[in-house]
Amino acid sequence: MMKKPDPDAPVILTANRLRDGVSVWLSKTGGWQETPESATTARTPSERTELCSIAERSVENQKVIGPYLMPVSGKIGHARFVSWRERIRAEGPTIRLPSDRAEIWKE
Repeated sequence: MMKKPDPDAPVILTANRLRDGVSVWLSKTGGWQETPESATTARTPSERTELCSIAERSVENQKVIGPYLMPVSGKIGHARFVSWRERIRAEGPTIRLPSDRAEIWKE
């Protein structure tokens, strides 16, 4: 079940791709992409309802899992994440990963 954000906040639709678990966002062209920069922004109740319908179809078609509306702030085309959780989902870990160990030992 999708969480409902602040009804007045602009939102974008995010989920995890079922095939590999990667975070994805619904693009303006209607596909799922790995970066949020070109995500479709919903600003009205009817736009939110449309995003929820797309999310439900994507789950039924086994494209994504766990979709939800994510609040953002900022101008159209320059959305910023409201929460740290969403920022980390988009930008990746805040620490070095084990694959970076070779770089750590060089320092």
